[in-house]
Amino acid sequence: MITQDERIVQLEHSYRQVSEAVKDMNHYVTLMYGVIGKQEVDIREIKISQHAMKERLDEMERRLDGVEHQLDGMNHRLDSVEHQLDGMNHRLDSVEHQLNGMNHQLESIKQQQAVQDNKLDQISGMLTMLVPQTEK
Repeated sequence: MITQDERIVQLEHSYRQVSEAVKDMNHYVTLMYGVIGKQEVDIREIKISQHAMKERLDEMERRLDGVEHQLDGMNHRLDSVEHQLDGMNHRLDSVEHQLNGMNHQLESIKQQQAVQDNKLDQISGMLTMLVPQTEK
């Protein structure tokens, strides 16, 4: 059987072990408080950054809406210009058609002039033949 002195020695030894374990636990709990405190600060900074980022994104969205509105206006104006150009193309096609008709008329007139020049050359040739005979 264990004597009282041995029991006391065992208790003192157990007490020292428990005391060391408690010190270690206190040390680790203190470290955890530090880590948790640092994480709390980091989380606050993240929330602040997130809020600033949200404000920036909102501002970018407002600006992009403005750009989109301006682009819509430009598209409307370009559609108007395109419509005007279509009208001009139609008118130019009409002018081209009229000019082609005039070219055909000029070709016809040239052909008629060539025929008339030929006839005048024949008349001139006949007159030259008649004139020398009458002078003789």
